[in-house]
Amino acid sequence: MNAETNSFREEEMYTALNRVREENAHLPTFCYFTDLVYEWYEGRMRFMSDPQVIVMGTGIPDELLRAAGILPCYILGGSHESCIWSDDSMPRDADPVSRSMQGLLQRPGTGDKKGALFLVPLSSDSMRKMASRLVREGHKVVTVDMPPLKEEPEAVRKWEDQLVHMLDEVTAYAKTRVTAGSLEREIGRAFHARRYMRSLWRKIYGYGDSLTFSGRILLQNSYYYTENLEEWTRMLRILLNEMQENRKGIFSRKGSPESNILIMGSPVYFPNNKLPELFVGTGLRVIQNIDASTGVFDIIPKVSGAGRNPRRIVERIAQAYLRSDLSASGIKNEALRRKVQDVVRMGEVEGVVFHILKGQLEGDFELAYFESFFESLNIPVFRLETDYQYQDVEQLRIRLEAFSEMLSRRRIAEQFSGRRAV
Repeated sequence: MNAETNSFREEEMYTALNRVREENAHLPTFCYFTDLVYEWYEGRMRFMSDPQVIVMGTGIPDELLRAAGILPCYILGGSHESCIWSDDSMPRDADPVSRSMQGLLQRPGTGDKKGALFLVPLSSDSMRKMASRLVREGHKVVTVDMPPLKEEPEAVRKWEDQLVHMLDEVTAYAKTRVTAGSLEREIGRAFHARRYMRSLWRKIYGYGDSLTFSGRILLQNSYYYTENLEEWTRMLRILLNEMQENRKGIFSRKGSPESNILIMGSPVYFPNNKLPELFVGTGLRVIQNIDASTGVFDIIPKVSGAGRNPRRIVERIAQAYLRSDLSASGIKNEALRRKVQDVVRMGEVEGVVFHILKGQLEGDFELAYFESFFESLNIPVFRLETDYQYQDVEQLRIRLEAFSEMLSRRRIAEQFSGRRAV
């Protein structure tokens, strides 16, 4: 192991894993998920030069790849150190998720990856540039373009055709085949995994912070890193039982209660722990985060009526992903709006933090709509723009504390008046 690789493990990933493990030490099963993430970085990422299917981001239906007998290697980003590794290949003002993904491909010791098949969802201009670069470097690349107008029949058909073509390329590359039986089996496995993940979010409301925010981020990301989805689901079910036994949590505050907030906007990926760290001690309690990386847990393909025709089943999966996509690729993101409305309907949201990573302008276009939406509900919105560097943590924390203080004053005013403050 060379010095740069060791630096990544020791200074960022290893430190972040130790911190999140210690934060959730009262949940013994959580170690399974930290070990899973560690093994992925130190195993699959280390030997990425082996022929395999590499997925850039989260926009590819994983049940399709698993049905083809593929264990895809997902590159999610989330590392400040890997952003530095991409300095020679990407602009420094590019969004940190894209830079981090590109940097992980260039991680020292991972080989040239010439034998790999890259699947790239074109959800932003940065992803298009990345796909083009991979092609120029001689890699085999298959792109899928999420349509900007998701309701148009022609756009839906084009999206379905793209996923069918992608699956044909994957099976030809891996010399495997997809059957109706393998598709139905993987849909069932994904359904159970996603159901328990949604159950975790429901428990957050009732059981306090029995799992820390950084722990939830790692847990969500680990879905993409497991090689055995059934085992992952079984361990998640055990973890949920442990959470129920730890109702009081570890972040209970003396004095005034914390304000419940919703985080939305740019995705949060492990090991970058900047956003979870920002909320520690601010009096803000994250009850849910909604972004492109969490949308997969709401996707339930309905394959009734598709018969035993694999193509028809793939089309049903494609339709389900299109209906539930929370990325900023669409001109108007109806799925994101429906999801936010569902969360707000539960009546626990007191404030919203709209998280924007520098360079991800697509998410910023949604901000105006949501500011108006939350204003109509008298719920304050705080726009938090940042990147993966840690130099501005204290400055941002001061602003979040001011936001928290304002929410606390509103709660006191509501209690005094017996109604929501205006």
